[in-house]
Amino acid sequence: MKFAFLKLLFGVLCWFTAVNASAATMAFSPSSATPGQSVTIRGNAQPNSYMSFYLWQGKWVHMGVAKVNGRGQYQHGIVIPVNQLPGSTTLTGGCDRPCGNGWMQARLAVTPPSGSATPGNLGARAGANELVVNSYLVAFGRRPSNDELNYWMSQPANAPMLATVESLAAAHLGWLKTAPAEQRETARRALGEAFKGAAWWDQEALIKNAVVDMMAGREGGGYRGLLTYLRQPEVNRYYANLAGNVADAQRAQQEAQRAQQEAQRAQQEAQRRAEAERARTTWAAKFLNKRGKPERCFGGIGPGCDGAPLAGTQAQSNGTTRAHVAVGSILHDNCCVRNPDGFMCGGNQNNIADPGQLVGMNDGLACAKEWRKAVYNTRDNRKWLFDFGPYADADLSERYGDDITPTGGRQTRMSDGAGRFNYIYDGGETPSSRRLCAPAGVNLDKDDVQFCCSGQFSRQWAAPGVGDWGVCR
Repeated sequence: MKFAFLKLLFGVLCWFTAVNASAATMAFSPSSATPGQSVTIRGNAQPNSYMSFYLWQGKWVHMGVAKVNGRGQYQHGIVIPVNQLPGSTTLTGGCDRPCGNGWMQARLAVTPPSGSATPGNLGARAGANELVVNSYLVAFGRRPSNDELNYWMSQPANAPMLATVESLAAAHLGWLKTAPAEQRETARRALGEAFKGAAWWDQEALIKNAVVDMMAGREGGGYRGLLTYLRQPEVNRYYANLAGNVADAQRAQQEAQRAQQEAQRAQQEAQRRAEAERARTTWAAKFLNKRGKPERCFGGIGPGCDGAPLAGTQAQSNGTTRAHVAVGSILHDNCCVRNPDGFMCGGNQNNIADPGQLVGMNDGLACAKEWRKAVYNTRDNRKWLFDFGPYADADLSERYGDDITPTGGRQTRMSDGAGRFNYIYDGGETPSSRRLCAPAGVNLDKDDVQFCCSGQFSRQWAAPGVGDWGVCR
């Protein structure tokens, strides 16, 4: 048993040694490719680690990450960049995580696209890729796209513009005059390189100025000429000062915009306050009397919802107040809204509840005749019940009080101290009082028929000492 265990342990160690011994292999498959072609990278590395890959293109370009399996094997596919120069290039790979492998390298032969190698075309000429790529770097500060590269590779190799990098770059500059978007991007590349590290170079005013200098042919024009021009000390200072002036102008413009925005906000706030004040004033005129108090149970007998002798009130479970209403109480409340210092309106007069005291009352006092009618109506049981409210305590609420906006009134008469109905009521009403009407079967003074909900009496009666009356239909 002990021998078998040692044999098994020896086998595992041999396998582990073999895996780690093969942990430094990497190769392309196939070993040569054209730009745009897919190739596969295969090899061995530390089991369960990760490999990162970089391809040389004048600088190291990251080409992805591969997971190494438990047997120490990995496989990763990449696409050769379309602007990769022909020739031999290097792929390097190494441990990404967890580290345990060294960095490895593999060589790849890059050949020109097969379609561009037609005899007589530029693609068939040695060094064609370098010529096109370098001409783009001179003129535009960038490498050509796949379509651009293929276009030039398909052109006749003996074309004069394809003789040198400079001649092809000159052709690019001729085309650049017709391409505003490419002008802007080329100028941006030159500014970014000339003022690398500065935070201010990517300003629209600087880009426009750089485009003008580039298209004026400074130092030969194009990307390389503009970059050379921008690196001159006096030009460098000019652009730096221009950036500062632009920044100052932008700050001034931003300050002006902020001031305008503040003015607009102030105007909006003033409008909001004015509208709120108008709303409050409108609401106050609608719900507050001239003493600044809400009117509740308006038209009911007694002050507010408190009731009076022979006309008490009762709170209901739904929040309303059931109170007695009489034509006289409707008239007196409407008179007091218009005459807050009228008789028995402000609560500063002696309470006159005894009808006998009303005989010698001064009828010339505002609201006195209305008060007499309210007392007589209460005494003679010429009243009915109405549920007022419910009311809310919050300001600017439609339920804060009753609407006391002045409106036209119903016609009726009021008596003097001798019981003669000599006075016509013409004081007007409010929306809250106009809704109050006596239901069928209620007795009213003979002139109060308009206060019946039906607007009619079913019959009329007369009796000594209490005045004639009718019964609402």
